[in-house]
Amino acid sequence: MKLAHWNPLRELEGISERLNRFLSRSKDQQNDAAQMSGQELMTTADWSPPVDVLETDAGYFLKVEVPEVNKRDIRVTVDNGVLFLQGERKEEPEHTGRRIHRLERSYGRFLRSFTLPDAIEVAHVKAEFKEGMLYVHLPKSAQSQAKTIDVKAA
Repeated sequence: MKLAHWNPLRELEGISERLNRFLSRSKDQQNDAAQMSGQELMTTADWSPPVDVLETDAGYFLKVEVPEVNKRDIRVTVDNGVLFLQGERKEEPEHTGRRIHRLERSYGRFLRSFTLPDAIEVAHVKAEFKEGMLYVHLPKSAQSQAKTIDVKAA
């Protein structure tokens, strides 16, 4: 069996990213997030799922990778112009007779937040969970959508 080499700089990068995200949030967002989760903010961010943010003329779409997270363990909330995605990936129970050589996937709670533009129809935000992916649709308001104006000859 070949041993995997541990790279401490790789772990420091992850810590640095989490710390930068934490410090970049305003105090109000930190307090809101802590109240929503019922815990301190630092303890709720055990891991962070990757998110793709896409935009069309009609709205914004978020694709969130949450493999092995149960739908009932995910919560999507919009509050004061901020979209909160939170949930938990539960650790597998230990089985006797099985040796673990390496664990690289993270378990525990996650919390992601995104400041929304003013042009979002909050009442029409939709979230769908399918095959380990969370899809969030944030439609733009009709006032903010681009409109083509016909140029007429004078």
